[in-house]
Amino acid sequence: SGVNLADGLVVDGYDFLTNELSSPANGVQADVRLCARLQRVDRHADSFTLHLSDGSTLEADLVLSTLPLGVLKRDAAEGGVDFVPPLTDCKRAAIDAIGMGTENKVVFRWAEEDIFWPDDPYLQCTDPRFRF
Repeated sequence: SGVNLADGLVVDGYDFLTNELSSPANGVQADVRLCARLQRVDRHADSFTLHLSDGSTLEADLVLSTLPLGVLKRDAAEGGVDFVPPLTDCKRAAIDAIGMGTENKVVFRWAEEDIFWPDDPYLQCTDPRFRF
C-alpha cells in the first residue's frame, strides 16, 4: 500500500488497554494496578514476585514490563527497579545504549464543520519526517 503505519497517535488515550485487561469479559482477567510503584521483581524458576512500594506483593506466571527508560537506567537506590536476579549483561548493555530525546507535541483545533479526516479516533501522518 506504500503507507508507513509505524507511527500513529491514539487520540482518546491508552486506558482502553487497562480497561480491557482488567475486565473479566475477555476471559483472562489481569490484576492491573494504577499509580502503583514497582520496587523489585523477583524471578523464580517459573514465576515472578512483584514487590510494590506500599509493601504489597503480586505473584505472576508472566510479567510484561513497560517501565520508562529512565527508570530502567536508574539504580534501585535512585528510584529504579531492583531485578533479582539482576538483568543479564546483554539486557543491561541494551538499556544503557538506548538514548532518550525530546519529542514535541503539537495540538491543532478545528471547528467541527471544518474537520476533513475520518471520524475514527485515530490520526495518522504518513510523512516520515514527522513522528506522532
